[in-house]
Amino acid sequence: MFLKQIAKRNPKLIQAAVELHQKGLIPSNSYLLDLDVIFHNAKLMAEEGRKYGLKVFAMTKQIGRNPAAIKVMMEAGIDAGVCVDMNDARPVYQAGMKIGHLGHLVQVPVKETEAALKMRPMYWTVYNLEKAEAVSEAMQRSGIQHIQNMMARIYGEGDSFYHGHEAGFSIGSILETAKRIGEMKGLRFAGISTFPAQLYNTLAKRVEPTHNYGTLIETADRLRKSGYPDLEVNAPGTTSSHIFQRLAADGVTQAEPGHGLTGTTPIHAYEELPELPGYVYVSEVSHCYGGKPYCYGGGMYIDPVFDPYEVKACVGREGDAALRNRIICEMPDAKAIDYYGILQPEKGQKAEVGDTVVFGFRAQMFVTRAYVAAVSGISQGRPKVEGIFFTDGRKVGWPEW
Repeated sequence: MFLKQIAKRNPKLIQAAVELHQKGLIPSNSYLLDLDVIFHNAKLMAEEGRKYGLKVFAMTKQIGRNPAAIKVMMEAGIDAGVCVDMNDARPVYQAGMKIGHLGHLVQVPVKETEAALKMRPMYWTVYNLEKAEAVSEAMQRSGIQHIQNMMARIYGEGDSFYHGHEAGFSIGSILETAKRIGEMKGLRFAGISTFPAQLYNTLAKRVEPTHNYGTLIETADRLRKSGYPDLEVNAPGTTSSHIFQRLAADGVTQAEPGHGLTGTTPIHAYEELPELPGYVYVSEVSHCYGGKPYCYGGGMYIDPVFDPYEVKACVGREGDAALRNRIICEMPDAKAIDYYGILQPEKGQKAEVGDTVVFGFRAQMFVTRAYVAAVSGISQGRPKVEGIFFTDGRKVGWPEW
């Protein structure tokens, strides 16, 4: 889906992937992160956030909580991240980034509450009063003196969630909820959140607010009129700089770009927005069977936000030649382990054992078994591998162990 945009807007990324792989500097089954582009995109969002008065928290699970990428984000002006769970929070914190928001997608387990508190999250979302009480009690046990900002996930009639994400306080109970949380020792009721607040409309080809977003804005208005003038309003989902002005105008205070940082939100596949495409998936032709070349898998996760589409890859041993040689690939069934993809060369196309294979997926790297290769200098034509990592942020010894 994104290969055309990468080839058009960042062809040096594909060329670098082929060059580094052929030299043995990055492994097959790896996502190559373009650190120059991630810096560019993060700087753009940091500046737009300041312009519109938004707190910008980086979601880094999509890029494997990569410490080299987190470092350039901080250099670009985004110094805090949003963490999907505690497995996310630990590598983000260890990489030196502040925890801006915790708990809004996955609640913190009771026995990990004190560990979370030690990371000093700026904002912590809960789905029920029991979770807020667990935070307050853990603070008292640990002798923690600072005040913890708490947020409440909310919902209203007509809201919809991804199946399994359903949770929160009803809009009708929010005033009582805010009061109860604010009365707990060590806690301050700070604001509200929902998810998803906006989604890509495939027919209209634009990012649109969800019904949940309307509930969020209505609830925020109700709270502000009831004595909470400095309310934080968090509206995540399909976030990139082109919606920042609308978010701010509606009273939103927090934006959480994830795929926006790599130019891979759904709308980026169709429009040339300010963010550039920032990663590719790198594989290699392993063998042939029945006249078909097979390439290594491990990271062939295509985010199901899109309907099924024809997948192509750039194949070759030299960058320019690979850019011209785009071959259809039969992807593994979503129910199967992605050991291999099967290339389908047409007349005049070649794919030989040892060739580099470069894909343009929109991925969720943290749910794959791929490596993540962080590379700087691509925009200057001098690619340098800054490290090979696992998708949990740990560094890999490459090529030796």
